Amino acid sequence: MKALVILALLAGVAHADEQNEAHNKLGFRIGFGTLDVQDHERHAFSLGLTLEHPVWAPVRAFAEYELMWLGNAQSMHPSTEGYAGSGHRTSIGLRAELMSKSIQGMVRFYLDGEAGGGLGVASDEVMGVQVMPHVFVGVRAGYTFLWGKSKAHSSRTFEAELLARGLRMPDGGSAALFGIGMAWGD
Repeated sequence: MKALVILALLAGVAHADEQNEAHNKLGFRIGFGTLDVQDHERHAFSLGLTLEHPVWAPVRAFAEYELMWLGNAQSMHPSTEGYAGSGHRTSIGLRAELMSKSIQGMVRFYLDGEAGGGLGVASDEVMGVQVMPHVFVGVRAGYTFLWGKSKAHSSRTFEAELLARGLRMPDGGSAALFGIGMAWGD
């Protein structure tokens, strides 16, 4: 909760780029990272789907779903069987622009901060089935092509980004996620 308040305050300080129109967005992400549950470290690979909606000038709300594959960190070697476990994670949150720079109103480079929470379910042969509520904070860096209404084809904006996120669970478990994603806006 504290992270959401801090993110909202940062959003008030960040300046909105006048050429950046707000768009609803649909995107996907490929991610990898670690998941520490019940003192068992797991490597995770995930595919995610993201929906995003502008709330007010530089703040956007988002909802995500991820399908995860989990493997034992000690046995993750190309000669082993790989990812023996699986899971699902949903998250909601806010992201706010921390810094941005537009070039001729066509490309915008940005650094965003984000915070939120969600629920995950994961299972494998060692930890069994685990329900994992979580909170997270992270940063996103990327660029957005802004075509505008006059040059719109199937979408008015395209965004590519890199993501780094830390997750914390009530039982003391933690996770780190790194990903690359793309989104298209109306």
